[in-house]
Amino acid sequence: MPLALVSSVDQVVAHLRTELRHERWAKTMPGVLRLEKELGVNRKTVEAALRQLEREGLLAGQGAGRRRLIVRTGRRPLRARCGWPSWYTRTNTPTKWAICWNSCIS
Repeated sequence: MPLALVSSVDQVVAHLRTELRHERWAKTMPGVLRLEKELGVNRKTVEAALRQLEREGLLAGQGAGRRRLIVRTGRRPLRARCGWPSWYTRTNTPTKWAICWNSCIS
């Protein structure tokens, strides 16, 4: 089986997507410079990752020099492949939640 290489942009997108699911930020994303410093990657990598999240509909741009809005799509919890809603796994069984989040929730 060939080794699957993941670009730095894809890694940042995956990380930010996870943080959004965990509701780390309330209404807007931090600025590019803050994310660049926090993640230890190039500014262009962060900008590309944020553009990807905009295309996916998780963020909404507000124009140059303004922070991106976090788009909350409904109040329905994510469903895990194992059948547990994410709020249950997150609040009631932290060990199983970590396993479930990483392997079951799409």
